[in-house]
Amino acid sequence: MRIILTTFTLCALTLPALTASAQVYPERVRSVTRTVVEKAYVERYQRNSGREAVDRSTKTFRIGATGDIDLANIAGDIVVTRSSGGDVTIEVIKTARARTDEEANEALQLVQVTLAERAGRVEGRVQYPHREEVRRRNWRGVNVTVQYVVSAPERARLVLNSVSGAVSVKDIKGDIAAEPISGD
Repeated sequence: MRIILTTFTLCALTLPALTASAQVYPERVRSVTRTVVEKAYVERYQRNSGREAVDRSTKTFRIGATGDIDLANIAGDIVVTRSSGGDVTIEVIKTARARTDEEANEALQLVQVTLAERAGRVEGRVQYPHREEVRRRNWRGVNVTVQYVVSAPERARLVLNSVSGAVSVKDIKGDIAAEPISGD
């Protein structure tokens, strides 16, 4: 009888410890669930966006060996490598994804990239359409990325800003201010 009572007492004492280790922490469950749902949503959206349109343009500017290059981007990478001489070459690659080819081509036209040269300085800006334009077309959003591929003089000064994309600089010895917000 004493053995049974001792065994019962030990089980009663260890039971709370076992249930405590098996507890589910609600904040962890929400976090894991949110991550899985977000990943599934992104994959589904990308899978449904089966059509792609690409627009490439290249411009060359004479800025001198120590000129300034100021590029701002919203969605897409900025890649800068060294070139010889005092010229900077900027290739702009716009890529649109949509349900149809027509929508992808329309989206390309809505996103504007401006490159301007002013006294030894080149500025590049990307402008996406306003919400009203997107709503008018009954779209959920504009799925367009813009990539800058730049060949710059070795001593060029760079100011590179990207909201959602990587910034990469190779073999440039001038001043560099690179600010990726959600990229590398």
